[in-house]
Amino acid sequence: MQYRTIMTGLIIDAVPSPNETYFEALGISMERNEQLCDIIDECYEQTTTYPEAIACISRKVDNVQELAYAIFHLGAFAGEKRARLEIMNHIEKAA
Repeated sequence: MQYRTIMTGLIIDAVPSPNETYFEALGISMERNEQLCDIIDECYEQTTTYPEAIACISRKVDNVQELAYAIFHLGAFAGEKRARLEIMNHIEKAA
């Protein structure tokens, strides 16, 4: 797979109001949020590295807000999975 840089920087400035979710602050509907979650799962399963997953997601989103949101969730998901693996390794070593 070939990677190329189109931009060197990007700033996403979205601050949800108290009654608003992060995806709503980015102008993403509940329905599209659910679709993005499916895209994230699909790309996570189809790839082996974080950059490959991001590239996969980038080909399936409609705009930069969706990409930023998906990358945020992908990172959180990967971090959660990594934390779970570390806990399981710790439990196995203690047993």
